[in-house]
Amino acid sequence: MTENKVYTEDLRKRLADEKVKVEEHEFVQRQLDSAKKSILQRAFSKDARQRLANVRVAHPALAEQVEMAIVDAAQAGAIKGEISEIQLRAILERATAEKKDFKLIK
Repeated sequence: MTENKVYTEDLRKRLADEKVKVEEHEFVQRQLDSAKKSILQRAFSKDARQRLANVRVAHPALAEQVEMAIVDAAQAGAIKGEISEIQLRAILERATAEKKDFKLIK
């Protein structure tokens, strides 16, 4: 019976430790999401944010790719001022053009 008690206590401790790790991970993820949202809010004009939201509905992976590129550029100090809708369209065209440059070989 004593072994079961020790095993149960050990299991409870491991579960508690795991719960703390999950909570810490979720906290860090929320912090990163908040920082990303803040950077994107400053980087895009209102019209550009709306266009990106529309792109996210149709092509979520493309929107995420563009957002991460913009966040990286903003953190590196490469973005001066807001990105307009026209500039965003150019970015989107370049991002989609890269995917279309392939040839089928029969």
